[in-house]
Amino acid sequence: MTDGEHGGRSAIRVTLRGDTANDVDVDALKKWLERERGLEVLIKDDKLRIYERARDDGGSDGAGPTMGVGMDILLVMTGAVTPHIFDTVLAATKAGVKAWRENRQSVESDPPPVVDVTPHVPPRSGPNTPDNDGV
Repeated sequence: MTDGEHGGRSAIRVTLRGDTANDVDVDALKKWLERERGLEVLIKDDKLRIYERARDDGGSDGAGPTMGVGMDILLVMTGAVTPHIFDTVLAATKAGVKAWRENRQSVESDPPPVVDVTPHVPPRSGPNTPDNDGV
């Protein structure tokens, strides 16, 4: 199975990096993904949830603290997730990110942030986790 599976749940982490990334970008990309074809249906069927959560690295890109974004977007699939479903959601997420970056490039003067899309094993519970709806 893919690296994202954990007890019948899988997740994908979307991280914005770079000097031009900001909280407005995180919110805009999250809203874009919520409307992305394929993902939207899963959200309506309560098989996919999209959250913003504090970055695991505290907003650092490895070279010390960064200015700007300290949040990731986390897409969490609920229920039994087959490799095919996970790969389909991962592909739809990557396509949505690409379309958002292209759109942002066309409407903003500064370049869009770099966006990483990676499989992720979410924590089971606790603060800032998908099991805590107060995220």
